[in-house]
Amino acid sequence: GAATPAEPPPLVDLLHLHGYQCAGTTLIDSLERACSGRVAYVETQRANERLAWEQLSMHLDQLPQQTRAITSHLITLPPQGKVARIKVAFLRHPIARIIAMHRLHGTQDWLEPDQSLTTYAKGLLGTILANAQTRWLSPQDTSTWGAHQGWDLTPERINLLRDDLFVGLVERYNESIVVLED
Repeated sequence: GAATPAEPPPLVDLLHLHGYQCAGTTLIDSLERACSGRVAYVETQRANERLAWEQLSMHLDQLPQQTRAITSHLITLPPQGKVARIKVAFLRHPIARIIAMHRLHGTQDWLEPDQSLTTYAKGLLGTILANAQTRWLSPQDTSTWGAHQGWDLTPERINLLRDDLFVGLVERYNESIVVLED
């Protein structure tokens, strides 16, 4: 007999691309309540190491059965029809995001004593944190992962008009959530 085709992996309702200092904690709190706690937190072993969406897709069946949403700081943006019915990301004005990062890092002793915001911001130049929000949304090709290991900057490949991608604005969070709920 003919082999039966493998069933496609199940899709969760929502995948949250958790941008660093982009209202992620606030959105996760909302997701936890809206999904009755059925949110999976998926990260890699090392900070800043990207998680290829394909890796997660192969293991969706290993998530708790009733998982409705997934959140991840490090997952790459899956194509349409993969991993989740809707992918959600929030963007923040880049200067406001850098200010928030500076404040957070200052409270965690990650900065040199009295490091100014200007010095901090200049230190980000030339790193993957430069244009980080664009890198989160840039589709990645694991076959060509090079020096940036999944943090390639490919704005020309970002399709903000995808039916399954919702991009909200931190500065317009409440309005964004109303649109997302709709």
